[in-house]
Amino acid sequence: MKIIVQWNGLPTAENYVIERFMKTGSQSPECVKLVGRWHRPVLAAIACCLRFTDTQPLAAVCRLYTA
Repeated sequence: MKIIVQWNGLPTAENYVIERFMKTGSQSPECVKLVGRWHRPVLAAIACCLRFTDTQPLAAVCRLYTA
């Protein structure tokens, strides 16, 4: 299954998110594959296309990108 996830980042969380990304490398569970990711820095908007086989790990990935 494929899904597009879109969200807006909070300017106050920017440093926290960058720090976490640098530590973890943004690793996803095995059953979730990142197909593409798009950013709009001016609006702090992010969208990504994910392919997955199980929704539970997908929820964990979405929580990684929220502060």
